[in-house]
Amino acid sequence: MPLSQVGTALKKLMPKYRIKRYGCKTLGELYERLDRYELVKTEKGVAGMVRRKNDY
Repeated sequence: MPLSQVGTALKKLMPKYRIKRYGCKTLGELYERLDRYELVKTEKGVAGMVRRKNDY
C-alpha cells in the first residue's frame, strides 16, 4: 500500500494522530521499527510503499 495512503487513512481515523508522539520524524521511520512490515523504496531511496513481511 502506498505510504501516503496509510498516512491519509490514519489522519481520518485519528484526527489527533501525530507521528512525533511515537518518537519518529516520518511514517516510514515508524514502519522501519515494526518487525511485521517492510518499506519498498523508490530508485531515489525514498519509502514509497509499505507491505507486510512474509512469515515463511
